[in-house]
Amino acid sequence: MTGSTADGARPAEAVVPCAQQESGAGTQTQARGREALTSRETEILEHVARALSNRQIATLLSISEGTVKRHLRNIFAKLDARSRMDAVNKALPQSRPRAS
Repeated sequence: MTGSTADGARPAEAVVPCAQQESGAGTQTQARGREALTSRETEILEHVARALSNRQIATLLSISEGTVKRHLRNIFAKLDARSRMDAVNKALPQSRPRAS
């Protein structure tokens, strides 16, 4: 995939391909037909896409593991995802195989 960093991480705009909106609480990413992911949820999802554990994400972001889990529950609800992989796949629809 083009736009990856040297360590293979995807840039923030690649995780949820949508328009950015400004809100009073900060920047949110609006998914097509879904409730917007916050910038923090998008950041968490980037780390999930890099296969980091909740503990690793918490350490990187200087937050508790419980806070990471709360963000993931919110992400799952907003994307109607059943797993970490499902959430990443739903946030990256261009990575899905196209029907012929």
